[in-house]
Amino acid sequence: MKRELPVVITSVVAALYVVASFLDIKAFNVMKSHLDKWFLIISASTILLGVINLYVVHASAIRRRKPGFVYSIILLAALAFTLILGLQETSQGRNYAQLYQYVLNPLSSTMYAILCFYIASAAYRAFRMRSVDAALLLGTAVIVMIGVVPLGDVLWQGFPKLSQWLLDVPNTAGMRGIMIGATLGAIATGIRILLGLERSHFGRAE
Repeated sequence: MKRELPVVITSVVAALYVVASFLDIKAFNVMKSHLDKWFLIISASTILLGVINLYVVHASAIRRRKPGFVYSIILLAALAFTLILGLQETSQGRNYAQLYQYVLNPLSSTMYAILCFYIASAAYRAFRMRSVDAALLLGTAVIVMIGVVPLGDVLWQGFPKLSQWLLDVPNTAGMRGIMIGATLGAIATGIRILLGLERSHFGRAE
């Protein structure tokens, strides 16, 4: 019963969402609206659990003086400060908005700038010409990179057009194929959950 009841609840709720999405039935729409509210409540609860877990993990690191515990102190202090400021001003407050604009945004930009070096390193390893496919990938990448910088137009005026064609035609076709495959996989997983065949989301596949 411990395993069957969650499967039944999941299947019933999934069927309700499918019916409410494709058929305009008032009773099902009302139930779907209530379930949407419960979804928001559960999502907020998971965020709260995440904050509590974050505090427990880093508080333990501070007590044990683990290497790098100073960063844990900074993290918890920033968490407490942001939480207090958000409760006082809400997300529309002036100080809260400045904290987001002048602290979080620059830190996020810095993180993505650092990731650029890892991406370049991964691209170097992926573009080694060990096969025909790798050679095609390398050649396409070089053409696209040259075509999107001013140097490409100086070297040959056809580089920008060729680069744009590669992005618009082969790249778009490949992305659409990936999206279609991902959508079919999501539909298949949804049907398995609806029928109670997929149980890995309960923590263990059976």
